[in-house]
Order: sequence, then C-alpha cells, then structure tokens
Amino acid sequence: MIKINLLRKEEKATKVKKPAGFMIYVLLAALAAFIVMGLATFYLNSKKDAMQVKIENNKKQIAELKKKIDEAKKFESFNKELGKHKTLIETLRKNQSIPVMILDEVSSLLPDGIWLTNLAYNGSTVAVEGFGFSNSDIVTYVDSLKLSANFSDVYLEETKQIQVEKVDTYKFKLNFRIKG
Repeated sequence: MIKINLLRKEEKATKVKKPAGFMIYVLLAALAAFIVMGLATFYLNSKKDAMQVKIENNKKQIAELKKKIDEAKKFESFNKELGKHKTLIETLRKNQSIPVMILDEVSSLLPDGIWLTNLAYNGSTVAVEGFGFSNSDIVTYVDSLKLSANFSDVYLEETKQIQVEKVDTYKFKLNFRIKG
C-alpha cells in the first residue's frame, strides 16, 4: 500500500550563515560615516559663525568708512566754497581802487560848462550821462576821454538839446571801457 503523506514535513530550515565580519564592517563604515558627517557639520558651523562675525565686523567698518567719506565730502564742499569766497575777496580787493580811479579821471577831464548826472560802472564798462552848455564842450570832453591812458572805446551815444530852468542845454550819454 502506498502511503501518501499529505502533510508537509517540517523541513528544518537550513540557515545560511552570513559572515559575521561583513556586518561588523558595514556597522563600522556607517559609524565612521556618521562621525565624519558630525565632524564636517561641526567644522562648517564653526566656519559659518566665523564668517558671520567677519561680516558684522566688515559692516561696522563700512559704516565707519561711509561716515569718513561723508565728512570728506563736506570738507571738500566747504573747501570749494572757501575757495570761491577767497577768489571773490581777491577780485574785490583788486578792483577796489577802480571806481576811485574812474571818478578821479572822469572828474579831472571835465571842462567848464559840463556837469555829470549819472555814472554807472559795470564790469569793465562805464556809462556816463550829463549836461553841457554847448555841443563843442561835450565834444571836447569826449576827445579828452579818448586821449586818456585808462579808457578805451569811448563812444558818444546821444546828445539832444533841452531846456533846464529856461536855459538851453545839451543832454548827453556816452560809454567807454576801462583798459586792463
């Protein structure tokens, strides 16, 4: 008779033994990787902190330098303004005697019968207005101004006859330049 055993036989599982050394190597490699990662993290964090301190120091230094630059710009603008004032004062000092010279020369050349009512000095140009008893007196005055060593471009703009307090007179306008 044939016996058929439908029940399975319990087979003893044969364990395949894995080498124990391999697991130790894997664990040691993982442990070494964790240690290296920890050390790298610590190193990078310390570098990051050092960089942040350096950035803060640089920001403070930049702020100080900006203050110094602003002070230098203020000093430069003050220096420019001072230079302008100095130039103006030197120009005024140089030209201080010109009006006196003009008045002295214009009045010393006045002939009898001529009187001035207005004298305007602007830069190097002088405008004169006045009255005279005759046209020949005015022409004599213009000619003497033309002969002056201090004046040039003497130009008689206008003469016209008018009455001043029932006396016939001639009103005149003339312009000239100051030399040098």
